[in-house]
Amino acid sequence: MKLKSRILLVLFFAVVLFAHLTQITDPDLFWHLATGRWIWEHHQLPDRDLFNYTTSVKAYEDSFMAKIIPRQYWVANLIQYGAFNLAGYRGIIVIRLFFAFLTLLMVFLHLRRKRLSVITSLPLLLPLTYILLQFKGDRPNQMTFFFVAAFLYLIEDLKEAGSVQRVTCSDEKTDTGQANTRYPLHATRYFLLPLLMLFWANMHGGFIVGTAIAVIYVFSELLRKLLVRGRLINKRLLIVSLVTIFAGLLNPNGYNVIYGIIKEASPIQSASVAELMTPFAYIAVGTYRFVTWTLLYLAAAAFSVTAHVILEYKRRGCGARGQEPEVGMETRCTLRAILFSHSEEVLVIALFGILSFTAIRVIPLLAIAATPIIGGIFSGKADHIFLKLSKFMVPDILVVSVILFGAWTIYPMTIFKKPIIEDYFPEAAVRFIKSRNLNDRLFNYYDWGGYLIWRFYPDQVVFMDGRALSQKGFLQYLAVISGDREKIVDVPAYKAILDTYSVKYILIPGIAREGGMAPLLPILVDDPEWKLIFYAKNCLLFTRENFEPDFPKVLSYAAAMASAYTMLGTDNPRPYLTVARSELGLGRRDDAIEFLKDALKKRPSLKGGPVEKALELIKNGKDILHKDMGLP
Repeated sequence: MKLKSRILLVLFFAVVLFAHLTQITDPDLFWHLATGRWIWEHHQLPDRDLFNYTTSVKAYEDSFMAKIIPRQYWVANLIQYGAFNLAGYRGIIVIRLFFAFLTLLMVFLHLRRKRLSVITSLPLLLPLTYILLQFKGDRPNQMTFFFVAAFLYLIEDLKEAGSVQRVTCSDEKTDTGQANTRYPLHATRYFLLPLLMLFWANMHGGFIVGTAIAVIYVFSELLRKLLVRGRLINKRLLIVSLVTIFAGLLNPNGYNVIYGIIKEASPIQSASVAELMTPFAYIAVGTYRFVTWTLLYLAAAAFSVTAHVILEYKRRGCGARGQEPEVGMETRCTLRAILFSHSEEVLVIALFGILSFTAIRVIPLLAIAATPIIGGIFSGKADHIFLKLSKFMVPDILVVSVILFGAWTIYPMTIFKKPIIEDYFPEAAVRFIKSRNLNDRLFNYYDWGGYLIWRFYPDQVVFMDGRALSQKGFLQYLAVISGDREKIVDVPAYKAILDTYSVKYILIPGIAREGGMAPLLPILVDDPEWKLIFYAKNCLLFTRENFEPDFPKVLSYAAAMASAYTMLGTDNPRPYLTVARSELGLGRRDDAIEFLKDALKKRPSLKGGPVEKALELIKNGKDILHKDMGLP
């Protein structure tokens, strides 16, 4: 590798790591930390939910996931808790950087194995890097990004190096003009894939993706043996893949985790949890990027495989009239053989493509799998073109410009400019609750459940956290947070549920992360039973107990409005609606109308959507604060 390429590569990875130095915003990190702490202190794995008072005994009977999730991530949880013990939240950031670096490194090495130069590989890594940054977090889910990249790299090693015979063909040469020769891997390399799977299966349930990939490679190998005349089977690939599949079952939940993930994925959560929603669900709120990314990667991968098959067929001279393939090459120099040699790529992309259309969290995995496949079409002549242009610094300057622009854009959002923990989490309320020793039952906002577990346990447990182990409890949470007023024995549903669990305190944000106001907020303001006893930038604490101080509850609207104003300036309609609703809650109808008019004037892209609809409803005397008018 030339010095210029090394410098460019170091710069790329340095900026990528810099871009990951952002705040901790992942709400699920904290229940992982709490679980790691419990395992460390008790020297055993939990066999039940320790943190939610809504997870009943019946929840374990109704759902495998209620038993699986508390112990499935134990290795990752211990790593995270150990890092926190050593360096606090900076230790968590280090883990994030480590896995982000390894993920991109594995994809880069995969591209290099396809004989791509550094200057050709980096432009292919840039869109992948951008997508990974949109999905960065501090959960085992992000560790799965690395495991998928490493798994694909290693299993491709097995496929390519497991040839029974040494292959030399005058029509199949490398870019240097030398015959392409493949040798078996060193014996120790055969243990890497099962070992990788063993760690993966004890760190995240995403190992089921590795199992599916291994099944695809086994199926493809058997299919080639069956349909391609004279094909010699790759026994090492079959054996290692089967051992790898078995290694995935060596986790605390065994095969039950596979059953649980496939059979018990909750459609309720899929419709309400952002990362489990489909790309098409985001179109309704004007977000098209998830559908666009998925379609572009699928189209690029399909084009790459098709073009590669055609070029390989021509390069080998298999179809040349009057030309006979070399001895031993007859089975390799047929269109069928070439097509089936790429069956794994087609099936892997199909797998991730289908899954990406069911949940946006799979899109990074699609990008990781597709990038090396897309890179295959850039080897050879295309790579030579990039290398020639590189003599004039053309691609180098473009790559460096994009990298530096990205660094400049991300800098204001890094921990050098902002606190390491996002102030979205209710730390002020936590300190208040601890200082007053308020240990009675608390109803909490879903996204804050993990943080409250981390800060309160074992002194206090919560209503619900991101695991949502009890489907009944999750439905009850939705009923409360939406302020469901359907009567249950003459009592509104939200109040009946709070009474059932003897809830004394309610902790909710002024607005949710996406900018909308919780329907429960105006209901609590109007309910004389509940009092506002604490408010901060984005957290409101209500109680039904006699308590001092007892603030005027309309302050809730002022807090919500202040938070919403920080989120204006985009095409997201929710913060605009929150400001308008807050103005109505404060009794300022004319101000709400003027605000929405001004918003539509400054951002014409909001016209024809919920903001314009809200303006018309308010003008017509409709109450958009308390009634569902089809607004988000």
